[in-house]
Amino acid sequence: MRSNKNYRSRNHLPKIEQTLLKKIEKDIGEPLPETMYWGYGYNIIFGRLNSLFLRGHPDERKLSVLPEEICEATRLELISIGINRVKKIPENIGNLTNLRNLFFGNNLLIKVPKSISQLERLRSLELQNNRIKEFPLIRNGFKYLQDLSLGNNLLDKLPEDIGDLHNLVSLRVPFNKIRKLPESMVELQHLRLLRYGDNETKELPDWLTNFTYLEELSLHNNQLDFLPESLAKLLHLRFLDLRNNNLEEIPINVLCELKSLEDIYISGNPLSEKFIFKFKTIKRLLSRNLRIDGSYIDDYFNKSDLFD
Repeated sequence: MRSNKNYRSRNHLPKIEQTLLKKIEKDIGEPLPETMYWGYGYNIIFGRLNSLFLRGHPDERKLSVLPEEICEATRLELISIGINRVKKIPENIGNLTNLRNLFFGNNLLIKVPKSISQLERLRSLELQNNRIKEFPLIRNGFKYLQDLSLGNNLLDKLPEDIGDLHNLVSLRVPFNKIRKLPESMVELQHLRLLRYGDNETKELPDWLTNFTYLEELSLHNNQLDFLPESLAKLLHLRFLDLRNNNLEEIPINVLCELKSLEDIYISGNPLSEKFIFKFKTIKRLLSRNLRIDGSYIDDYFNKSDLFD
């Protein structure tokens, strides 16, 4: 019977996992310590690799290749490859069916393998700050995914079946080139956070108001000409960012009926004199705790150039 010490020893890992660690060490030019923390290291539980921490520093991106052997380390539950120079995710990444967290942000990825949707236990998937042009179809995968981050890539669309992510709570896709959200998104009934700023959207879909649990909505730096009054139905909304669009008006009922709203950002829009007049008249109807462009109501109305 193995001792507890041997169960945690690197020398008692399966050969394929030992090979994986050796290849990573050769690439980064240093030994990997056993650790539970961020940086470069690994963690062993019950004689198998459980976690890989390969998170670099902006000034020292050491890892360039993720060895294919990683797809044989099937007990892995967490992989963090952030801030490196990796260009490719192995095609058979879907073999890691115990994986719960995959952090691959700040690399040089161009493509996401189709098998990634086979990671059915995955809770968090971070692929932000890469060069990804397309995210593959979900195909009824990612059954437990709660957090998907695809910001700062080269996406011009999201997968048409993204609505299959029924447990998704957070969707972050800012700094892309997306013009339209897929209609299947209406099925994301548990969504609480949608970051969709810095895209190329001109119009919001009516079904956006179906996100009844939404708490944060970021739409800054798009090309929006108007907002639907139905946004007033987002009764749990606490944060709304509308900066730098083409808005001449913001529906008054949206401002008055969103009782949970704590922060709204509206600067950088060509707001009309008609709206500014109405905005002044409803001041007393707004929550005193509401912050507009970072200032509480009285300070905002006193300082804003809109009200000179």
